Amino acid sequence: MSDLKKLVALLGGTDQEHRTAAAVVVGALGIKDAAAQQALLKLSERSPDEQRVALDALARTAPKKGVARSLALLAHGAPAVREAAFRVLVAAGPDIVDEIRTRRATAGEAEKRELDRVLAELGGADAFKALLDGLAAADETTARAAALAVRERVLGADKRTRKSFASTTMKVLGKKDARTPQHDAALLKILGWCEDEAALPLLVEVAQDEKRPSLVRQEAVIALRFALQEDAASKSVVDALLIAATGSDAGLARAALGTLALAKIGDANLPKLKVLATHRDHERALLAVDKLHAHGGAGAAETLVDVVLHADRAVAERAAAALLALKDAVEPALAAVLTAKDVDRARLLAELVVPRAKDLKKPQVKKVQDALVGRLADDGRGYEACLSVARAADPEGTALALRELAAKLKKQKKEERAQHALILLSHTDGATADDRLRLALAALKKSRLDPSPPARARDEAIKLFNDISGDVDVARELKRDKSVTEDQLFYLGFHFTEEGDPLGEELLQEVIARSPRSKLGKAAKNKLKLEA
Repeated sequence: MSDLKKLVALLGGTDQEHRTAAAVVVGALGIKDAAAQQALLKLSERSPDEQRVALDALARTAPKKGVARSLALLAHGAPAVREAAFRVLVAAGPDIVDEIRTRRATAGEAEKRELDRVLAELGGADAFKALLDGLAAADETTARAAALAVRERVLGADKRTRKSFASTTMKVLGKKDARTPQHDAALLKILGWCEDEAALPLLVEVAQDEKRPSLVRQEAVIALRFALQEDAASKSVVDALLIAATGSDAGLARAALGTLALAKIGDANLPKLKVLATHRDHERALLAVDKLHAHGGAGAAETLVDVVLHADRAVAERAAAALLALKDAVEPALAAVLTAKDVDRARLLAELVVPRAKDLKKPQVKKVQDALVGRLADDGRGYEACLSVARAADPEGTALALRELAAKLKKQKKEERAQHALILLSHTDGATADDRLRLALAALKKSRLDPSPPARARDEAIKLFNDISGDVDVARELKRDKSVTEDQLFYLGFHFTEEGDPLGEELLQEVIARSPRSKLGKAAKNKLKLEA
């Protein structure tokens, strides 16, 4: 008896170990004998261990002979048997696609998932089409499993094959056949993995279709992030994503946010992100801010400035922080500072400009100073941001502008406004001792001249004259100023005398010299006698 006949005899023998060993040998040697193949088919009807080795041997020697038996065992309870049947079917090649279609039509959901796995592994146009067609009769779990099964095949394919897969998928999606949402979702998932820009119009259409279930629209939005991997998003894509991201459907919004985060947004589309950045949901708004920050450039800076002006405070602060890192931010931020009505937001933008104020050009600085003067001369409101930028850019020029404004307001009899301008001037680096003297004189005119210690401690005029007494000849200036009254001289003289400052005696002597017989003159004499 030949060795081959002995092997065939062992395959049909009574000893399980001998049957199993013989099947391993037939598979290892690749023996393609008809009798051996029939013996392997009979062996595949025995115990699970024997079924596994028999199917593995058939996969190596005669996979097409084992197709029918493998299809029957593909839903076997033993995982090892199922995997062996899977290997036989894959080894049989794409010619078995029609058999799989026929089997799938009557299979249960578990078996459908195994058949879909075979189709995905087989690859090729026919297998791919059969897989897509099979999704129509699948439940949600099976549809999802089929999509995942085909993923590795699609991602591992070359660009030409992926385009072919995408074209087939779009044709199925384009049919008016009745499909479940799960079927459409699985098809869209597969279409996304194809990474074909030709799918963009269809994906946008589905994403915007409010009649579609949320599950389907979400998959279209997710598929967009794959289709957009190489190219910047077009206007229509950005519009579709923003509509989804700002809508009331939370799941769809999350999907859109994820796609927006990964998509390339061209400069022309950047202003549209303001809609998302000013959304009431901070998570959505902050994503838009971060997207603009990451994009960078002049367009992003202009949009972020707009966000600072119009978004919620927390989002505005994030946008302002993002602007700090953009070199193109100063010009749009400065323009907004000059026109902003919201004092708080103008300050946020000014904080961005101030550190770079020395780099501003002269015409820019002049605009800031003119805006400052204009607001102070108008209603005295909303000037703070302009003031901080002007002081940082040109303290001397800003001091001059405030000095001229104070003089103009005083001439117009607008004493309150003039004093306000002087106060601002006194806190500017370019202010002089004479500027502070003018402020002190303005404050003296408003003083109640109450000589009691608590009142004098609160009096702004007293504080200002105390500050300048070491830098200005206060007595001389007060004597020269005809608008200073004897009551005011006495009040200051009384104060400085109480403080032990010689200036007090000099001022009281002036009161005596002007009105020696008046009540104030006599009071000044008495005060000097008491101090002596």
